[in-house]
Amino acid sequence: MVALITKYNVYTLSHSIPSTATYRHLCRSGGLSDKSPSACAIGLPRSVFCVQILAASCMPGTDVTSTEFPEPDSIEEQPDPRVVGMGRIIGDGTLFLQIVDIVLLPAHQHLGLGKFIMWELMLWIEAPCPRVAGRLYERFGFGFTEASGSRGMAYTVRGKGKE
Repeated sequence: MVALITKYNVYTLSHSIPSTATYRHLCRSGGLSDKSPSACAIGLPRSVFCVQILAASCMPGTDVTSTEFPEPDSIEEQPDPRVVGMGRIIGDGTLFLQIVDIVLLPAHQHLGLGKFIMWELMLWIEAPCPRVAGRLYERFGFGFTEASGSRGMAYTVRGKGKE
């Protein structure tokens, strides 16, 4: 478990997809546009990778969320009050990746947590092995390459065309 310690709070990191209620709460509170519950139910599970920042503890006199949660007026799922920020990667998992939804609750902004979310996402993107496809290509003789400044896999034909 990774722990982040700031002047006022201790945070932990989770590589998990937020619930729909948590995602919507973060977006609304953090200044991003809200999405419908049905869109979240379809889109969030299709995330390639997610990072959530959870407030593990707070110093006396500080508030974990600093935002009011709506009173439950139905059986609707409630946001996780520990989650104070998140970021996601969407795409096909190997060729095309896009970083989206970097958001922090206002009380937890300007503490370096956004940079930490980005570092975690970039570590995942920069991992040395392309995801599942890499193992398949290796079985057929492909090897890793960084030709032309782009990381990928290549196959070298040996002996073909040489007399």
